[in-house]
Amino acid sequence: MLVLKQIAGEYKCLNPSLAVYLVAAINLLTEFREATWEHIPREENFAANELAQLATCIQMPEDCVQRIIKGVGNR
Repeated sequence: MLVLKQIAGEYKCLNPSLAVYLVAAINLLTEFREATWEHIPREENFAANELAQLATCIQMPEDCVQRIIKGVGNR
């Protein structure tokens, strides 16, 4: 959501480490004629949120990790 608000010009990107994500998003958007986005709260998008947590190396209970891996494999 932060990056989307930065793209829309509502927020400024003040953190140099987050600027990488902003630049990547802007570059990706140039590949499309049109783009729209919709915010989906974390509680409504469990698998994506949990995968994002894994990607950032935040500690999670092992049973949660196993549920995610099994859920992704069933797609």
